Amino acid sequence: MTNELVKSIISDGAYIIITGLFGIISFQFKKFIAEHNDYIQKEKELVKTQIGAEQYYKNKDKAIDLILRIEEEAKAYNWDSEVKHSNAVKLISEKTGLSSEDIYDIIKSTVTKIKTGQVVK
Repeated sequence: MTNELVKSIISDGAYIIITGLFGIISFQFKKFIAEHNDYIQKEKELVKTQIGAEQYYKNKDKAIDLILRIEEEAKAYNWDSEVKHSNAVKLISEKTGLSSEDIYDIIKSTVTKIKTGQVVK
């Protein structure tokens, strides 16, 4: 009888201690998350921004390659600047997600670099 009583007290005591420890751990974890929620959100936004920047630079590189290709084709077919520009805008907008303002700026800077000899066709 006393043996069963001791076993019951030990098992109930162990249960109370383990439950209490898990409660304290849960409380501390929730407190940590609440305190650092702003930091976690900022990190998530930073990752999204970095991924967006990487995609922008990939699209920009594609656009520059397309512009150089169009410049080469323009020499072969003797296109004027309006035809080159319209073809470049059409191809770049199809292949990338760049805005029309970005496309215009990329075309302008790439053509300037070609004229100054900074980019080899």
